[in-house]
Amino acid sequence: MNFNQENNMVDLTNLIEPTVVPNVDENGHMGNPAFNTTDLLFIRTPDEGKYVGAGRVTDYALCSGKNRCGSVSRTEKYGKGDAWVRPFDVKNDWKSIVPDDERNLYESGYDCNYRKCGVVPSVHFDLNAVLEEKNKNAGFGKIAEVKTRKGRVAYRTIEIGYYPNSVCKDSEELENCFNNHPEQFTATGKEYGVFAHQLDGFKRKSNPEYRYQGNLYVRAKKIWGVNIRLADYMWYKIEPIAWEILNWDEMPKAINPNGNGKAKFIDAQAQEIFLRIPYYTNNLDQNRCMYQNSTVRGFLNGINVCNLKENGNPKFAAPNGGNFANCGFLQEAFIFHNDLLKEISNSAEQEKNKLRQCIINKDSSVLKNLDNISCDELSQK
Repeated sequence: MNFNQENNMVDLTNLIEPTVVPNVDENGHMGNPAFNTTDLLFIRTPDEGKYVGAGRVTDYALCSGKNRCGSVSRTEKYGKGDAWVRPFDVKNDWKSIVPDDERNLYESGYDCNYRKCGVVPSVHFDLNAVLEEKNKNAGFGKIAEVKTRKGRVAYRTIEIGYYPNSVCKDSEELENCFNNHPEQFTATGKEYGVFAHQLDGFKRKSNPEYRYQGNLYVRAKKIWGVNIRLADYMWYKIEPIAWEILNWDEMPKAINPNGNGKAKFIDAQAQEIFLRIPYYTNNLDQNRCMYQNSTVRGFLNGINVCNLKENGNPKFAAPNGGNFANCGFLQEAFIFHNDLLKEISNSAEQEKNKLRQCIINKDSSVLKNLDNISCDELSQK
């Protein structure tokens, strides 16, 4: 973790390992290394991870137009929606792949500029770097179990990074206060992008982050969705990102007490669709369906994918994927104000104090060594 004392920002991008992403060639075939890219964030193929192609739709994703299906996800917290997978069919851009309600993959008929598909990012975290941060910062990288309705553990998550997620319960009050007393709100200078679909195509817009009474919020104009009036401004919480750990059984005991310790990195996949985004913004460009040129790749990694010159195959570049240099999901989610990290530490200490009271008469040996026990270990005792 890097900390910039001048602007009070924490940078967690150094916790991410670069991943070689295999992509299809001009004939739609995998295996040609000339088309590989090396990225920090990526989306998966149908063979690379479970539940690829769908995710729970967050409130913030709704503000950018990502609609929510009537069915529910495994945890029933959010309705689920379609998400892009790679590769796209380079010969027929009406053959994007998404899952049906039974998670069976099928050809959706969505073209690359389809406006209601979302993105579920994946990442490889540097295992040693994460363990080092967990040792230094109480509560960092919180491990949690996600259970089904029947109480079975579906998967485990680790919290790293932040992104706008839920609508604040007092959103209307915040908006009224903002309109009547704007001097009470301080713009932090940080912004979060959304993709708005307009008659002349997709436009990327930025929503500002504000500090109000010590808390951080994002204010965004509601474009689509249900139960909320059209064009209202809504206020969203900045919340931790919970990543599903796909190689849980291979984790070291510091993370998984029953793990075999064989993992070289944390193979993680988000379980939420954070925003609506086109695969590529122009249906007429040649090479528009190649992942190396995609708007999805550019936005996730905060890079310029327009007419790329490296990290891909320049002979098959495309002009309209987008320039997201230093303003993509990578920067939005993993570079944030130190206030949020302090909240983690304070919350962890409060949790430890509560558990102290619970065990004070049960296990004096645990109480004696409490200061040397992590929150994850303590919760399992």
